Amino acid sequence: MWLYEGPPDEIGLSVPDASPEQGGYVIVCELQNSELRMFATRFPTKCVNNWNSRSDRFAGQKLRHVMVSVPLIPYERAKKLLIQKIAQEPSPNESNGDCQVPSVIAAVKKQAELIFRVRSIETTKVAGYLQGGA
Repeated sequence: MWLYEGPPDEIGLSVPDASPEQGGYVIVCELQNSELRMFATRFPTKCVNNWNSRSDRFAGQKLRHVMVSVPLIPYERAKKLLIQKIAQEPSPNESNGDCQVPSVIAAVKKQAELIFRVRSIETTKVAGYLQGGA
């Protein structure tokens, strides 16, 4: 389900830009302060580099860890759905307000596996339909 998972410095070596036919990527980023950010983009390397350059300029949090999905045609919709599903999932430490990053990342991976699996099936059907109709 994840095309790349690792440090932000190496994303350019592993993940190419997506063409319009491929769709785009959902990117989940862990910041140095353990907060998560999500993006939907066709240009993952540019997205990560922009975040880091802005964080340098404005003394913000840099990225610590990056996860990039497989290419999806409805990538923006997949990101929105992933955010909604994560928000609905109860946090293990919800009562005291403390949020553990490993549990949040595990929840992201669990929900993403379901969403991306369905989206890749839909993408395959659309691609097969377009190829058959051509």
